[in-house]
Amino acid sequence: MAAADRAGPIERLLAMAQHELRMDAAVLSEARDGQEVVLSAVSNGRIPGVARGVSAPLSETICQRLLEGRIGGVVHDAAVDDELRELPPVRRLGLRAYIGVAVDVSAMRDYVLCCVALDARPDLGEADVRFLRGLVEGARPALDRLPAAH
Repeated sequence: MAAADRAGPIERLLAMAQHELRMDAAVLSEARDGQEVVLSAVSNGRIPGVARGVSAPLSETICQRLLEGRIGGVVHDAAVDDELRELPPVRRLGLRAYIGVAVDVSAMRDYVLCCVALDARPDLGEADVRFLRGLVEGARPALDRLPAAH
């Protein structure tokens, strides 16, 4: 059985987002107790440390800025963005492009579905954000059943 056949609905959702948007990684994370915790991730291996269970202080993440409304759903090049360029994922890992959507679930927890890339992506736009929102809506039953991060 192929790995894609064994993947659950969340991993399939992330793989579709990563593939369709041509990004290096797709991540579903939860903001909890001052941390961003990766619940599930798919990656092409270009970005180190993108894996389930990895966490970072929320204050150091792009996703926090999305959840707070300080940035929109698309960042074409974080390296030249005044709000983001000094964050550790940008400065240390070299993340450039970001696209994300906040995910509302029945448990009232803060989730973000995002994709990141090491290359700037001026081609990303609102249609891509709508695509991610559509994926989230299609996977809502699976998202609503996710256990809380610890």
